[in-house]
Amino acid sequence: MAAVRGTKKAKVKATAPAPAEYRPATPPSFQGEAARLWQRILDDPDDLATRRILADQLLEQGDPLGEYIQLATQADEMGADDLRRAPLVERAKTLRRRNIVPWLHAVATLAPFARARQPQKPRFALHRGLVEELSPTHRMLDAVPLAATVAPIRRLAIDSAFAHGEDGWHGRLAVMPALSRIRSLEFTAEREESALEVLASPHLRRLERLVLTAPATPRLAEAIAGSEACAQLVELRLHNRQAGVGGIGADGAAALARLPCRVLALSGHGLGDGLHAIAAMPTLRELSIANDKLGPAGAALLAKAPALAQLRKLELVHCELGQKGLVALASSPVLGRLRALALHGSNGVNGKAMAAMLAGWALGGLTELRTHGPLRKEGAEAIAGSTALDGLERVELAGAGLKDDGAAALARWAPRGLVDVDLSDNGIGVDGMGALADGPLLARVRTLVLSRNKCGTEGGKALARATWLEHLASLSLYYNWMGVLGVRAILERMPEAEELFMGENNYGVEPLRAAAGGALPMLRKLELWGGTEEAALENWLGLDDTRRLRSLRLRVGVFSDRAAELMSRLPELEDLHFTFCTFNGRSLDILRERFAGVLGFWPADEAT
Repeated sequence: MAAVRGTKKAKVKATAPAPAEYRPATPPSFQGEAARLWQRILDDPDDLATRRILADQLLEQGDPLGEYIQLATQADEMGADDLRRAPLVERAKTLRRRNIVPWLHAVATLAPFARARQPQKPRFALHRGLVEELSPTHRMLDAVPLAATVAPIRRLAIDSAFAHGEDGWHGRLAVMPALSRIRSLEFTAEREESALEVLASPHLRRLERLVLTAPATPRLAEAIAGSEACAQLVELRLHNRQAGVGGIGADGAAALARLPCRVLALSGHGLGDGLHAIAAMPTLRELSIANDKLGPAGAALLAKAPALAQLRKLELVHCELGQKGLVALASSPVLGRLRALALHGSNGVNGKAMAAMLAGWALGGLTELRTHGPLRKEGAEAIAGSTALDGLERVELAGAGLKDDGAAALARWAPRGLVDVDLSDNGIGVDGMGALADGPLLARVRTLVLSRNKCGTEGGKALARATWLEHLASLSLYYNWMGVLGVRAILERMPEAEELFMGENNYGVEPLRAAAGGALPMLRKLELWGGTEEAALENWLGLDDTRRLRSLRLRVGVFSDRAAELMSRLPELEDLHFTFCTFNGRSLDILRERFAGVLGFWPADEAT
C-alpha cells in the first residue's frame, strides 16, 4: 500500500510546471554606454555604484543579468537573519541556474581553462551578480591576469592539491599586479617563507578574507597582523600545516587579536595563554579552534569571556575539553546568544557528559548542535528526556555509537522545529531504523543523513515504513548496503525528494530506475556512485521531470552521445561532475559546449 500511495502522489506532483527547455544564450556583449560601464567595473571591482547603474541599463533592455545583479547586490548587503533576504536569494538562484553558462563564458573559455578537465571544486563562482571568484591550480596562475580582463575578479583560491613539493609558484603569485584587486585569498604553502613571500607582495592591498595553510610560527601571525593588506580582515582561517609542531603560540595569538575579525578559525597552534587575547576580541561572531589542548580551563575561559557575548557560532575540534569543560560551556551565562555549537573529535563527549551538560544548560538561543563522541544509549536517553534542546533546528550526532538501542531512545525525542538531522556512522541496524521510522523524532525533518550505518536490505525496508518519508526533501544513504529491494522501498515513498546522495551501496542503478519510473518527480540534485547503465540513464534523462535538475554527480562506466544530448537540454543544470567515466563518440564535446564552466571530472587533469 505504501508504494501505491507514493506512486499516486508522485503523479500529482509530476504535473507541476517544469522549466522551459534550455536554449543556448549569447554571452554578455556590451555596447556603447554599457561597454564603458563594464570597463569601469573591470578597473575597479569594488565599485558597486557603477555595477548598479549597469544593472539598471541591462534591466531596461530585458537582459536577465541586470535583475540578477540587482538581487545579488541587495542580498549581499542584508544580514543573514533579515526576513526580506530569502525571497531575493531564491529569485537570484533561479536566474543564475538558467543563465550561468553564458555568464561564465568569457572566463571559462580562456585558454588555460577551455579544454582542461576541471576537478570537483568549481573553477569559477558568482558574487554580487558577476564572476568574482577564480580557483586556478598552482600551474594556472597565468590565468589570473587574463581573467581580470574579462571579469571583476576579487576572490582567488589557489588549488595546489598536486603541488608535490613545487613551491616556486608563490613567488610568481606575489609579483602579480592583479593581486591589488583581490579581497579574498586562499592558498597553501609548504614552507612558512613561501607564505610570508605572498603576504609581503607590494600588490596585495586590502584583504577582507584570508584562508592560509602553512607551517606556522609566531612570525607568520605577526606578519599577518602587521600587514597593511590585512588591517581590515573580516575573516581569517589559519591552519598550521604541521599540527603538533610549532604553531603561532601565545605571542602569535596576541598579535592576531589586534585584527577586527568577525570570523576566526585557528588549527594546530598551541595557543596557550594566547587564548585570553582571542577571547577578548570584541568583534568576533564566529570562532573555531581545532587540534589545540585547551582542556577544561580553556573551555571555562571561553565560557566566562564577556567579549564573547556576541558570539553566534563556536566550533571546538580535538580540544580535550573533558566533562568539566563541556559543562562550563553548556552552562555559560555569557554564551546565551550562541546559535551554533560544534564539539567534534577528542573533547570527551559521551553519555555521562551529555547528561551533565543538559542538567545545567543555559544556551537557550542554540538552533544547531553538532557533536562527535560515544553518546551511546545513555546519551540518547539524556537528550530525549530533556527539554533543554527542544529549540534545535539542526542536530548532528555522527559517530555517536548509538546502535539500535540508542537510535530507539533518540527516536522518542520530539523537538517541534527540527528540520535537519545527521545520524551517520552510528551502526544503526534493522531495529534502529524501524524505531526511527515509527518515532516522532523525524516527523518534521526535511534533511536526513544516514550514511555509513550499513543497515542492509532489511534496514532499508524497516525505514521505508516511515510516513515522514513523504515530505522528506533531502536524504543521504552512503555506505548502507540496502540492496535493490531496500532502496526501492524507500524511494517509492519519497515524492517530494529534491536531493539524493546515494553511493557505495549494492543497489546499482536502482535509483535511476526508480526515477525513470516516476517515483522522484521533484528531484533537483542527485549524487550516485556505484555504476549506471546507459539505458537507465537515458530513460531518466528523457523525462520531463528531469528538467528540474540543478546538480548531477555520477560515477558511470560509459557515457553515450544520446545521454549527453539529453543532458544538454536541461535548463537549470548548474553543477555537473563525473567520476571515473569513459566518454563515447562526441559526448564529451557536447557536454563541454553546453556546460563550459560548470563541468567537472575526477580524476582531474593534474597537468593543469
